[in-house]
Order: sequence, then C-alpha cells, then structure tokens
Amino acid sequence: MLLVEDDPDMREPLQLLLEDAGYRVIVAEDGAAALTAMGSLRPDAVVTDWSMPVMDGVALCRRMRQEARLATVPVVLMSASSLPPGVAWWDVFLPKPVSIDQVEQALHTLLGSSNDGRVGEQGDTGDEQ
Repeated sequence: MLLVEDDPDMREPLQLLLEDAGYRVIVAEDGAAALTAMGSLRPDAVVTDWSMPVMDGVALCRRMRQEARLATVPVVLMSASSLPPGVAWWDVFLPKPVSIDQVEQALHTLLGSSNDGRVGEQGDTGDEQ
C-alpha cells in the first residue's frame, strides 16, 4: 500500500496504525513523490491526502487513471475540505479527521478480504520504506 501525506503529524501515526493492522506501507510526501515510487512498484491501494505541495492528491489520482498500469489501483482520498467538485478520480473519499477504522473499512471494501494490502508482486522491489 502507498500512503501519500505531507503532514508528518498525520502520516507517521497513520503509517504505524496501518502497519499494526497488517499492511505493508510505502510512504510518499506528495503526489510527485508517489508517482516516482510507483515507477518501480504497483501498490494494491493508495491512501492519499488531497492538499499537498508539488502535486495534490486529486492531480495524483488523475495521473494514475491516465496510466494503464495504475488506472485500476484503488484510491482513498482524504481531506479536511469538502468533497472536490468534478470528476471523481478516486474510489473512496474520507473527510478528515479520519479514524483508522474508517481507513481500514474503505480498504476492506476496495480490496476484499483476500488481499492484505501488501505491495503487489509485479514491480515489488523488496525494499520496505
């Protein structure tokens, strides 16, 4: 799973909670860094903030949907703002503050019980970040 969040006060606890829930988590601090990370891996899911520097979460979702290899990766978009208008490039929107239960439920819905959120074998570098 790829967690994209620029705020370390949100990113670090969420990463720890997801790891405690059994997910293998790769982190990126913004959308551009996330795209770079996805150059060498195809995550089973992306959990991303909306408002970030360099490239925001909505732009990240749009870019993912335009790349055939990433177009079907499920995306959970989190934001303290209201739901962004226009085309929904993401699969689930969660208003901040979010609880780990909300994120886990969204991932369970998107991935099903047979998928545990680990980085997919295709493109798995074996590097845990």
